Amino acid sequence: MRLRLLFSVVLVGHLFVACSEERTRRAAPRHALVEGRVVDADSGEPLSGICISLSVDSRSRSRRGFADIVCKSDASGFFCIEMPAGFNADARAIVTISGPSRAGKMAKVYFDPEDTKSYHWDLGVVALEHGCRVYGVLADRAGKNSWMDDLKFSNLGQVEFVDGIVHDVQEVYVTTVRGDGVYELKYPLGDGRWGVDVSSGLSGAAVHVISGSTFEIGADMRRLKHDIVVDNLE
Repeated sequence: MRLRLLFSVVLVGHLFVACSEERTRRAAPRHALVEGRVVDADSGEPLSGICISLSVDSRSRSRRGFADIVCKSDASGFFCIEMPAGFNADARAIVTISGPSRAGKMAKVYFDPEDTKSYHWDLGVVALEHGCRVYGVLADRAGKNSWMDDLKFSNLGQVEFVDGIVHDVQEVYVTTVRGDGVYELKYPLGDGRWGVDVSSGLSGAAVHVISGSTFEIGADMRRLKHDIVVDNLE
């Protein structure tokens, strides 16, 4: 009788631990976070007011119902983005770190439901350099100016992404919202070679770029006017 009672206690204990572990595993993503510290690349001084945004990949099961999460670095350059209650693990996300005069950085992270260590990502010290503000005019070869068309700027440097490792921003998007075809990127780009893709704001179809499909940014460039000519605008 005692042996049966002991076995029952042990079995119940195992079940309680298993249930507790399962509850902990499910609850842990509520405290999933990404943190780091932003400094000036030249002086090493902390940068406050830098914008940090986290966007959950649209292919992740956790994407539904979650808008991008945004915060700013404090006086010591520190930032922390905590996922909201109800967030489900098994999600990939992109963290973007950018400022009005700084070339942006980005990192990919993965919240793995089978590994609670992946709920806490420390990106360490992120050093930001001054970037180049890019602007210009988008028009077609007939002289028609763009309106509500989408431009994608892609860094043509080869980067192998590893979760939690910070890299230069690889893609930047902008839409021509003025009837004169003028565009200006909200945040500066880093040095290197960049490519341009254009798609119609009406149909979403790709538009062939005749002139201005690539350009180069030097290390000391702060502003660049880059006009783009495409085959035909709708």
